Amino acid sequence: MENSPVVVDKTKIAYSVALALFCVVFLWGFWSRGPFALGINAFIFFLGIIIFFVEILRRGERYQSRDLVWILPFVLMALSFAIYENPFFKICTLFVFPIAFAFFYNYAFIVEKSQKVWNLSFYGSVVERMGSFVLFIGQSVSSLFSIFTFRSDTRGATLKRIGVGVLILIVALLVILPLLSSADSAFADKLGSISDLLKNIFSSSLVGRLSVFLILAIGILSAVLGWGRSNELAESTEEKIIDALIAGIVLVGVLVFYALFIWVQLDRLWVGTLPFAFAETESLVKSGFWQLLFLSVLNLGIFFVLYRKTTPLIKKILSVFTIASFLLLISAGHRMILYVTNYGFSYEKFYALYAVLFCAILFLWLFSRLFVAARSNVLKFVAFQFLWMFALVSIFPVEQFIVRTNVSLVSRSDSRIKLFEMKMLSPDVLGVVSQYNRQGMFSHETFDWNPWIEEQKMKIVDKKWYEFTVSNF
Repeated sequence: MENSPVVVDKTKIAYSVALALFCVVFLWGFWSRGPFALGINAFIFFLGIIIFFVEILRRGERYQSRDLVWILPFVLMALSFAIYENPFFKICTLFVFPIAFAFFYNYAFIVEKSQKVWNLSFYGSVVERMGSFVLFIGQSVSSLFSIFTFRSDTRGATLKRIGVGVLILIVALLVILPLLSSADSAFADKLGSISDLLKNIFSSSLVGRLSVFLILAIGILSAVLGWGRSNELAESTEEKIIDALIAGIVLVGVLVFYALFIWVQLDRLWVGTLPFAFAETESLVKSGFWQLLFLSVLNLGIFFVLYRKTTPLIKKILSVFTIASFLLLISAGHRMILYVTNYGFSYEKFYALYAVLFCAILFLWLFSRLFVAARSNVLKFVAFQFLWMFALVSIFPVEQFIVRTNVSLVSRSDSRIKLFEMKMLSPDVLGVVSQYNRQGMFSHETFDWNPWIEEQKMKIVDKKWYEFTVSNF
């Protein structure tokens, strides 16, 4: 893999410093209030990251209009911070966004990227390149601290000297002013707010803010230097052909057990009603759901291993195997839908059903690929499907959907929904819960929603203006 060097210019340094500074100033509330402190501020920060890196992609002449297919989902993820409170999904996005963005950004720098076959070798090469930013940490540190050198008599060097002088003065005043104040109480009274301001600026949190600022600035600049290079990814070696006899034995053997499972469980596979006891219901539905979903993922893995690597006969068996896998997935989804109908939605059940939808779309697409002559880029489809489905659910009003659906389902005669379990939701549903509470929709339960409503209001009151979301209004 050959890589052309990336020049460390003042623009890259300035943007890295600005993004890091913005983070420690406007996103610092995250350490005390968690995801509730992430709103408009997080949207601006992540959008700034996207614009900064994409601009470098454009300058490196690697940007193509088709790159919008992976850029737009990240814009939606960033936008979700400004729309909803949903603390569960915000935490997930904080993990998914940087990893996924790093992967697709490094993919964007590959020469002739649209023609590359996505396989395990491809993934390994991109992941290896993702970690290359650590090789540029030293260069980032020296570049950032070079702003304190005075090697020229230009206007910029003069401003640097002024900044350093002001910083030294502030540090000196931290020592001098307390001594003068202790020597004369009248002077201390006159000093007043100036002394308090300096104490607040250089409080114990300053060390933490400064540390995070330096880590972020160095990390962002290192990523820019490590990832913003032309990537001549070598073509992977020809994939090995899977032995047809071995593949046939595995597929037929698994299919036999799937058929046996479906035959034995006919009365429970398509559950029509649930037992009254919650423990038995949980065992039947939740445990069975996760087991069947895990089997679906395992079946996807088998498909990837055998796709286009064996004989036409095995290809036909693989199509039957895919159908059987799809039936197991539908059974898992049916169980969860029945569970939701009787016990209501929650975070877990909503996203579990969304995972079923993801697998169902993927199975249908894979099944269609078996009847297409050209080889399909399967792993590429999976990556982009995950990216888009994650982005779309990030801007879906999940909590509003949960509340409105549960309130609608609770009127059923066989409903076992306890609406007070929705108290784990965020201020996203404060308005609709307050409305339902005033209308007496919760009157049949002993749970008092008023303390919850007041608690959510306090969470909003405690926010700074830049931490607000659209749902807060």
